[in-house]
Amino acid sequence: MRELPDPPSNSRRGACFLRLFIPVVYVASAVGVVYGIISYMKAHEPPPRAPATTFPNGRDPSSTVREIQPEDHLPLAPLEPDESAPVYPPPIDPAPQVDPSSSPDTKPSPAAASLKVLEDFLNASTLAERLPHLEGRTPTEELEKSCLAKALPERLSVQPLMASRGSDVIEINNPVENFTNFVFKVTFAKPGGNKESYDILVRQRGTQPPKVVTDPFLDLFGGRLHKFATEPGEGKQGTFQVLVSAYKTCNDTSIPNYEKKISLKLGGADVGKEITTAYAGKASVIGEMLDNDQSGLGWGRSKTCTILLNWNTKDDPARPYLEAIAIKSLNWNP
Repeated sequence: MRELPDPPSNSRRGACFLRLFIPVVYVASAVGVVYGIISYMKAHEPPPRAPATTFPNGRDPSSTVREIQPEDHLPLAPLEPDESAPVYPPPIDPAPQVDPSSSPDTKPSPAAASLKVLEDFLNASTLAERLPHLEGRTPTEELEKSCLAKALPERLSVQPLMASRGSDVIEINNPVENFTNFVFKVTFAKPGGNKESYDILVRQRGTQPPKVVTDPFLDLFGGRLHKFATEPGEGKQGTFQVLVSAYKTCNDTSIPNYEKKISLKLGGADVGKEITTAYAGKASVIGEMLDNDQSGLGWGRSKTCTILLNWNTKDDPARPYLEAIAIKSLNWNP
């Protein structure tokens, strides 16, 4: 038997049911989402604050600050100062004692002290005034007859010696003998408006006061070299502290065998005329010394020396001449 289709009334009822079911599901889903949000917010809501506690007079009794009460016992106020009483200044502390060893050294430098001694030496007019400032080998009896026993000529200038003579300088230290030399060039006035210069040696030994070395001063300024050079005598010898300038020839034809001689000009300073001239053979010890560049004594330059002189009367008794025998030292050590 052939089946017949459902009647149209049943199909219409199914379609109506679907149209009602879908909105209901949507509304139910929305309600579920809203409920979930509200539940989450309540779960994370902060706890409620405790109600504020009120205290009498509005102050917490546990606080460390309290008001002063009438029954509190307070210290008495300080007395007002008596303005009529005299006011004394506070005592002054005594000045601290200064350790002398820590105070700055006010002593003059050795060079300044040497210059001061030289000035005193030049200004003195008697030997008694000069004796405390002198050092040397000359006996007192001879000093009393020398130029040091009277006033010296007017001095025009006093200059420290500069490095103009090889190793000589303004200050020469000798650590072996523990002394320091200071050399000054002093220029004196001479009659007729002329002048003459002399080197003067001032020496300080250790920490002792500086002193003027008398022997070179008396040899040069004092005239001892000049007197020896102008008074010939057979076998006459003498040692003098001078400045030596050596030359390879002898131009004085009156000197015996002058063509075999060298000339040694002896003076008291780098400038000015020499006091005298001595001679030596070219093959002599002094000649060989001058040819040696390492000897410290060279041709044509002035050098402080202690020299041994002799009056030669053997080469030609009729023509005696001043002969340089030896250079004993290249300094003015007394």
